[in-house]
Amino acid sequence: HNISMPASDSAESTGCPAWIDRYASWHSENRHAQEAQFLVYTCRPSMPGTHSFCLGLGDRVRMIAFLLRVAAAYQRVLLVDWASPVPIERYLSPARFDWRLTPAEVEAMLPLKVIRMHAGMNMPLPATEKYVRVVGNSFWNSRLAVFEPENSRVNTNFTAPSLVCLWQALFVPSETIDAKIKQQQLLTIGSDVHTYNSIHIRMGDGAMGSAFDKNTVPVSDVRMVSASQVLRGFFCSQYVYPNPEGVQATMVGSTSGCG
Repeated sequence: HNISMPASDSAESTGCPAWIDRYASWHSENRHAQEAQFLVYTCRPSMPGTHSFCLGLGDRVRMIAFLLRVAAAYQRVLLVDWASPVPIERYLSPARFDWRLTPAEVEAMLPLKVIRMHAGMNMPLPATEKYVRVVGNSFWNSRLAVFEPENSRVNTNFTAPSLVCLWQALFVPSETIDAKIKQQQLLTIGSDVHTYNSIHIRMGDGAMGSAFDKNTVPVSDVRMVSASQVLRGFFCSQYVYPNPEGVQATMVGSTSGCG
Protein backbone atom coordinates (compact mmCIF):
# COMPACT_ATOMS: atom_id res chain seq x y z
CA HIS A 1 0.00 0.00 0.00
CA ASN A 2 1.06 3.62 -0.47
CA ILE A 3 3.01 5.17 2.42
CA SER A 4 2.43 8.73 1.21
CA MET A 5 0.74 11.10 3.62
CA PRO A 6 0.71 14.92 3.85
CA ALA A 7 3.34 16.35 6.17
CA SER A 8 0.64 18.14 8.18
CA ASP A 9 -0.84 14.82 9.33
CA SER A 10 0.66 13.87 12.68
CA ALA A 11 0.22 10.99 15.06
CA GLU A 12 -1.72 12.37 18.03
CA SER A 13 0.42 10.62 20.64
CA THR A 14 3.82 11.84 19.44
CA GLY A 15 3.35 14.95 17.32
CA CYS A 16 5.50 13.27 14.66
CA PRO A 17 4.32 12.87 11.06
CA ALA A 18 1.97 9.93 10.50
CA TRP A 19 4.00 8.67 7.54
CA ILE A 20 6.57 7.39 10.06
CA ASP A 21 3.94 5.14 11.68
CA ARG A 22 2.83 3.90 8.29
CA TYR A 23 6.39 3.25 7.15
CA ALA A 24 7.24 1.35 10.36
CA SER A 25 4.28 -0.97 9.73
CA TRP A 26 5.08 -1.27 6.02
CA HIS A 27 8.74 -2.05 6.79
CA SER A 28 7.78 -4.88 9.16
CA GLU A 29 5.37 -6.32 6.58
CA ASN A 30 7.89 -6.18 3.73
CA ARG A 31 11.21 -6.82 5.50
CA HIS A 32 11.47 -10.39 4.20
CA ALA A 33 9.17 -10.14 1.19
CA GLN A 34 10.59 -11.79 -1.90
CA GLU A 35 9.95 -8.71 -4.06
CA ALA A 36 11.32 -6.20 -1.51
CA GLN A 37 13.90 -3.63 -2.55
CA PHE A 38 16.39 -2.28 -0.02
CA LEU A 39 18.12 1.00 0.77
CA VAL A 40 21.24 0.27 2.81
CA TYR A 41 23.22 2.83 4.80
CA THR A 42 26.79 1.55 4.57
CA CYS A 43 29.86 2.32 6.67
CA ARG A 44 32.76 -0.10 6.28
CA PRO A 45 36.57 0.26 6.11
CA SER A 46 36.35 -0.68 2.43
CA MET A 47 33.46 0.43 0.21
CA PRO A 48 33.56 -0.33 -3.55
CA GLY A 49 33.05 2.72 -5.72
CA THR A 50 34.00 5.37 -3.14
CA HIS A 51 36.61 6.27 -0.52
CA SER A 52 36.41 4.95 3.02
CA PHE A 53 35.35 8.13 4.87
CA CYS A 54 32.08 7.57 6.78
CA LEU A 55 32.75 10.76 8.81
CA GLY A 56 31.79 11.22 12.46
CA LEU A 57 28.92 10.05 14.65
CA GLY A 58 26.68 13.05 14.00
CA ASP A 59 27.25 12.85 10.26
CA ARG A 60 26.34 9.17 10.24
CA VAL A 61 23.21 9.51 12.38
CA ARG A 62 21.75 12.40 10.42
CA MET A 63 22.50 10.58 7.16
CA ILE A 64 20.59 7.52 8.38
CA ALA A 65 17.71 9.78 9.45
CA PHE A 66 17.69 11.33 5.97
CA LEU A 67 17.68 7.86 4.39
CA LEU A 68 14.65 6.92 6.48
CA ARG A 69 12.76 9.66 4.64
CA VAL A 70 14.19 8.49 1.29
CA ALA A 71 13.23 4.88 1.99
CA ALA A 72 9.66 5.88 2.83
CA ALA A 73 9.36 8.09 -0.25
CA TYR A 74 10.60 5.38 -2.62
CA GLN A 75 9.11 2.42 -0.72
CA ARG A 76 12.36 0.65 0.00
CA VAL A 77 13.18 -1.34 3.13
CA LEU A 78 15.82 0.60 5.09
CA LEU A 79 18.79 -1.38 6.44
CA VAL A 80 21.80 -0.11 8.40
CA ASP A 81 25.18 -1.73 7.68
CA TRP A 82 27.38 0.28 10.08
CA ALA A 83 30.40 -1.92 10.80
CA SER A 84 33.21 0.59 11.37
CA PRO A 85 34.87 0.94 13.83
CA VAL A 86 32.54 -1.61 15.48
CA PRO A 87 29.02 -2.79 14.61
CA ILE A 88 26.35 -0.24 15.51
CA GLU A 89 24.38 -2.98 17.29
CA ARG A 90 26.87 -2.77 20.17
CA TYR A 91 25.43 0.63 21.04
CA LEU A 92 22.02 0.95 19.40
CA SER A 93 19.13 -1.44 18.79
CA PRO A 94 16.15 -1.14 16.40
CA ALA A 95 13.19 0.84 17.72
CA ARG A 96 10.07 0.81 15.49
CA PHE A 97 11.36 -1.59 12.82
CA ASP A 98 14.30 -3.96 12.37
CA TRP A 99 17.03 -2.41 10.23
CA ARG A 100 19.64 -5.12 10.97
CA LEU A 101 21.10 -7.23 8.15
CA THR A 102 21.27 -11.00 8.10
CA PRO A 103 24.70 -12.61 7.48
CA ALA A 104 23.47 -13.74 4.05
CA GLU A 105 22.49 -10.16 3.14
CA VAL A 106 25.91 -8.85 4.21
CA GLU A 107 27.65 -11.43 2.05
CA ALA A 108 25.45 -10.62 -0.94
CA MET A 109 26.01 -6.87 -0.71
CA LEU A 110 29.74 -6.59 0.02
CA PRO A 111 30.78 -6.60 -3.67
CA LEU A 112 28.18 -3.98 -4.65
CA LYS A 113 29.16 -0.37 -5.27
CA VAL A 114 28.35 2.28 -2.67
CA ILE A 115 26.78 5.58 -3.75
CA ARG A 116 28.07 8.69 -1.94
CA MET A 117 25.29 11.22 -1.37
CA HIS A 118 25.70 14.82 -0.15
CA ALA A 119 23.18 17.57 0.60
CA GLY A 120 20.16 15.58 -0.48
CA MET A 121 19.51 13.37 -3.49
CA ASN A 122 20.84 14.77 -6.74
CA MET A 123 19.74 11.79 -8.84
CA PRO A 124 16.95 9.20 -8.67
CA LEU A 125 17.65 5.88 -6.97
CA PRO A 126 18.35 3.03 -9.40
CA ALA A 127 14.85 1.69 -10.00
CA THR A 128 15.60 -1.96 -10.69
CA GLU A 129 18.42 -2.79 -8.26
CA LYS A 130 17.39 -4.89 -5.28
CA TYR A 131 20.04 -3.36 -3.00
CA VAL A 132 21.12 0.29 -3.14
CA ARG A 133 24.06 1.00 -0.83
CA VAL A 134 24.57 4.60 0.29
CA VAL A 135 27.01 6.58 2.43
CA GLY A 136 27.35 10.34 2.74
CA ASN A 137 26.69 13.46 4.73
CA SER A 138 23.19 14.80 4.12
CA PHE A 139 21.36 16.67 6.86
CA TRP A 140 18.29 14.85 8.16
CA ASN A 141 16.05 17.64 6.83
CA SER A 142 17.69 18.02 3.41
CA ARG A 143 15.45 18.25 0.39
CA LEU A 144 14.79 14.67 -0.67
CA ALA A 145 14.98 15.09 -4.43
CA VAL A 146 16.77 18.17 -5.74
CA PHE A 147 15.99 16.99 -9.28
CA GLU A 148 12.23 17.35 -8.67
CA PRO A 149 10.14 20.52 -8.09
CA GLU A 150 10.03 21.68 -4.48
CA ASN A 151 6.26 21.05 -4.35
CA SER A 152 6.56 17.47 -5.63
CA ARG A 153 5.03 14.60 -3.65
CA VAL A 154 8.45 13.35 -2.54
CA ASN A 155 9.66 16.75 -1.36
CA THR A 156 6.51 17.69 0.56
CA ASN A 157 5.07 14.45 1.98
CA PHE A 158 8.09 12.98 3.73
CA THR A 159 9.25 15.71 6.05
CA ALA A 160 9.70 15.71 9.82
CA PRO A 161 9.52 18.56 12.36
CA SER A 162 12.67 17.41 14.17
CA LEU A 163 15.47 14.89 14.18
CA VAL A 164 13.91 13.46 17.35
CA CYS A 165 10.97 11.99 15.39
CA LEU A 166 13.32 10.16 13.04
CA TRP A 167 15.73 9.07 15.80
CA GLN A 168 12.96 7.61 17.93
CA ALA A 169 11.68 5.60 14.99
CA LEU A 170 15.14 4.20 14.33
CA PHE A 171 17.02 3.66 17.57
CA VAL A 172 16.93 2.74 21.24
CA PRO A 173 20.05 2.15 23.39
CA SER A 174 21.29 -1.41 23.36
CA GLU A 175 20.89 -3.34 26.61
CA THR A 176 24.62 -3.02 27.27
CA ILE A 177 24.66 0.74 26.75
CA ASP A 178 21.46 1.24 28.75
CA ALA A 179 23.05 -0.58 31.69
CA LYS A 180 26.25 1.46 31.41
CA ILE A 181 24.29 4.75 31.29
CA LYS A 182 22.43 3.83 34.48
CA GLN A 183 25.67 2.75 36.13
CA GLN A 184 27.31 6.07 35.24
CA GLN A 185 24.29 8.01 36.50
CA LEU A 186 24.56 6.23 39.85
CA LEU A 187 28.28 6.97 40.07
CA THR A 188 27.95 10.59 38.98
CA ILE A 189 24.69 11.89 40.44
CA GLY A 190 23.63 9.13 42.81
CA SER A 191 20.48 8.15 40.94
CA ASP A 192 19.52 6.46 37.68
CA VAL A 193 16.06 8.05 37.54
CA HIS A 194 16.71 11.79 37.98
CA THR A 195 16.92 14.00 34.90
CA TYR A 196 20.26 15.48 33.90
CA ASN A 197 21.80 17.75 31.29
CA SER A 198 24.70 16.61 29.17
CA ILE A 199 27.49 18.48 27.38
CA HIS A 200 29.28 16.89 24.44
CA ILE A 201 32.82 18.21 23.91
CA ARG A 202 33.73 18.02 20.21
CA MET A 203 37.46 17.39 19.88
CA GLY A 204 37.15 16.33 16.24
CA ASP A 205 36.90 12.90 14.71
CA GLY A 206 40.64 12.84 14.04
CA ALA A 207 41.69 13.93 17.53
CA MET A 208 44.12 11.96 19.68
CA GLY A 209 42.22 9.26 21.54
CA SER A 210 39.41 9.02 18.98
CA ALA A 211 38.00 5.52 18.61
CA PHE A 212 37.49 5.96 14.87
CA ASP A 213 39.61 4.10 12.36
CA LYS A 214 41.76 6.87 10.83
CA ASN A 215 40.90 5.49 7.39
CA THR A 216 37.23 6.37 7.92
CA VAL A 217 37.47 9.98 9.18
CA PRO A 218 39.43 13.05 8.03
CA VAL A 219 42.63 13.13 10.14
CA SER A 220 42.67 16.94 9.85
CA ASP A 221 39.41 17.19 11.82
CA VAL A 222 40.88 18.24 15.18
CA ARG A 223 39.51 21.10 17.29
CA MET A 224 40.61 22.88 20.43
CA VAL A 225 38.02 23.31 23.19
CA SER A 226 38.78 25.70 26.05
CA ALA A 227 37.62 25.41 29.65
CA SER A 228 35.70 28.68 29.26
CA GLN A 229 33.68 27.17 26.40
CA VAL A 230 32.76 24.19 28.57
CA LEU A 231 31.72 26.53 31.40
CA ARG A 232 29.55 28.56 29.04
CA GLY A 233 27.87 25.32 27.96
CA PHE A 234 27.31 24.38 31.60
CA PHE A 235 25.69 27.70 32.57
CA CYS A 236 23.64 27.72 29.36
CA SER A 237 22.29 24.23 30.11
CA GLN A 238 21.33 25.30 33.63
CA TYR A 239 19.43 28.28 32.24
CA VAL A 240 17.64 26.49 29.40
CA TYR A 241 16.80 23.31 31.33
CA PRO A 242 16.60 24.35 34.99
CA ASN A 243 15.87 22.06 37.92
CA PRO A 244 13.22 23.58 40.27
CA GLU A 245 14.88 21.82 43.21
CA GLY A 246 18.31 23.33 42.62
CA VAL A 247 21.25 22.92 40.27
CA GLN A 248 20.58 20.43 37.51
CA ALA A 249 23.07 17.56 37.34
CA THR A 250 25.29 17.83 34.28
CA MET A 251 27.31 15.05 32.64
CA VAL A 252 30.23 16.00 30.38
CA GLY A 253 31.62 13.65 27.75
CA SER A 254 33.94 13.69 24.77
CA THR A 255 34.23 11.54 21.68
CA SER A 256 38.02 11.51 22.17
CA GLY A 257 40.15 10.06 24.92
CA CYS A 258 41.98 13.36 25.37
CA GLY A 259 38.70 15.14 26.23
